[in-house]
Amino acid sequence: AAQIWSMGDFFAAMGIPLERGRFFDRRDNRNAAPVAIVSKTFAHRFFPRENPLGKRMKFGLPSSKKPWLTVVGVVGDVKQGALDQPTEPETYTPYLQVGDDQLASDVTNEFRAVKIVARTANDPVLESSAIQRQIRRLDPSLPITGITTMQAALHDSTRSQRFNTVLLGAFALAALLLAALGIAGVLAYSVAQRISEIGLRLALGARKADVLKLVLTRGMKMAFLGTAIGLLFSLAITRVMTRLLFQTSPFDPWTLLAAPLLLCLVGVVSVWIPARRAAAIDPIQALRVE
Repeated sequence: AAQIWSMGDFFAAMGIPLERGRFFDRRDNRNAAPVAIVSKTFAHRFFPRENPLGKRMKFGLPSSKKPWLTVVGVVGDVKQGALDQPTEPETYTPYLQVGDDQLASDVTNEFRAVKIVARTANDPVLESSAIQRQIRRLDPSLPITGITTMQAALHDSTRSQRFNTVLLGAFALAALLLAALGIAGVLAYSVAQRISEIGLRLALGARKADVLKLVLTRGMKMAFLGTAIGLLFSLAITRVMTRLLFQTSPFDPWTLLAAPLLLCLVGVVSVWIPARRAAAIDPIQALRVE
């Protein structure tokens, strides 16, 4: 489980909701009993079907010198990694209760960094300068790096998913255009092969509406059959799409309904042009074609 040290109104600034218990306050200092707040996923995993409040926990082996922490609150989950990755359990401890040995360096002997979160009423980019000035006023030797907004961080975290979505959308649009051209081309060829038959039907008294209906029916049968086959294949490969989706089911009923309707609409438009040409054939000219 990830361990996060927090102080001040960290949870309010981050918008992390309180599920049970309480947040940290001024009484959670170095002289008080060590406490911790856990995430909802942590509580479900390590305290299933139990009330986690009042439970004791510690990092490391039971024989380690690290103190036992009493759980005083449960908060909502936070995604520390990619949105499509499983949510990991997290714990929060008051910064004032962290020992000096832990603050010095981590296991890789690198100095730890402190992240400051600020919720502003105005544009956070404009407020960042004021925040930096205040930090330098407190300690001019502190380096300030990695300034960003939560919106930018969220945007960067979904960059690969957005690229994959745009790429798949481009391929889907190309496939849709090719399908429309294919249907129109096949029907145009079919009409050309049946010019004599269509001319004979018109010469014997068939109305242009009948010819239009004949070609449309033939074309839409092809479109409906192709859509049904494509829908079956899409249901078979939905597991591949699961990794590209976030909080969206590949079996979304509205998507499964809208996609076939769109393809059928494209089929109607593709069939309409050859059907209109077939209905406009001159019977005399058509009967002269061998």
